[in-house]
Amino acid sequence: SCPHTPAKDKLTDSRTCALKSKKTAYKIADGAGLYVEVTPQGSKLFRLKYRFAGRESRLGLGKRPGPIACSCA
Repeated sequence: SCPHTPAKDKLTDSRTCALKSKKTAYKIADGAGLYVEVTPQGSKLFRLKYRFAGRESRLGLGKRPGPIACSCA
């Protein structure tokens, strides 16, 4: 757990499951570099933003499974 990130900002299963698509892609971050990008098609992509040698980079960590895998569905 990152000491700089309040618990309310964490990306939990129920929080990511409840995200809905919009007309444009948007991001929901946990405050520690990890975020979920929600596409207009409804995909939820986990990404990590980091810096190395002064350059910002992003690492794709994978796609969240569809609504059948959501515990809140």
